[in-house]
Amino acid sequence: IDATADMVSRFSETHPKCRLITGEHLPEGWLGKSWACHQLAKQAKGDYLCFLDADVRINGPLFQSALHQMYEWDLTLLSLFPRQEMKTLGEWLVVPFMHFFLLSLLPLGAVAAIKNPLIAAANGQFMCFDARRYRIYQWHERVKRRIAEDIEIMKEVKQEKLNGATLLENEFISCRMYRGFQDAVNGFRKNRLAGFGDNWLVYFLYLYFTVINYLVFFVSGNWPLFFVCVLIIIFMRSLISGMADQNPLVNILLHIPQMIVMLYIALLVMIGKLFGTTKWKGRKLHD
Repeated sequence: IDATADMVSRFSETHPKCRLITGEHLPEGWLGKSWACHQLAKQAKGDYLCFLDADVRINGPLFQSALHQMYEWDLTLLSLFPRQEMKTLGEWLVVPFMHFFLLSLLPLGAVAAIKNPLIAAANGQFMCFDARRYRIYQWHERVKRRIAEDIEIMKEVKQEKLNGATLLENEFISCRMYRGFQDAVNGFRKNRLAGFGDNWLVYFLYLYFTVINYLVFFVSGNWPLFFVCVLIIIFMRSLISGMADQNPLVNILLHIPQMIVMLYIALLVMIGKLFGTTKWKGRKLHD
């Protein structure tokens, strides 16, 4: 539990356009975030519904730019990946996974260009909807049991033959997702498998080709292939870090400990799924 409600209440005293809405009790079959967004959508008016996480920081004409993009592309959903702020070593060991997973697997332009729902990515830190279509399709209600509700909503949008897009935005929006190593690990373990469509095989194949196969070349003494892999890693980390507005040198130097942490999170995901022990903000998660 954080102090968001208190801060909003104080802010609304001097800003009448800001309103604090007290949520109803979480119904059976819903996860908390989707239920909260569903209630907010019922209260909101206007042509667009923009959902932002409480820890997001906005700078400059973000909404003007986003709404212009939605109008130009006739988007039902626009999702943005903000610049991620990391202030501790523990955060640097975990948070860069967000962009590394995303951009090593999927060119973001493909989300808008390819209509197949399997080609989907989104980020709950910024989700902006065409309000008329939202009220028709009730996106959060459709995915009320899903942990990775952002990705699932993008799939639903594309399933309905509507337009969705996901973009990087490093200039006008930023977010510090977590405070320290353990907080970041807990956050990433809750939805890591969901980000792969709850498919263990796909998840393990990704881990193999991202981490383990390089070790095979090293242990077997296949130095030419190993050094080719090292060059590929340096190139990928430099490219992705530049796209995410992160320090490429830090990510290159931390690549090995980051990969160890990635395997550690995978182990926690496996244990959590087998024994039903995955929690987030005090609640057990089931997906």
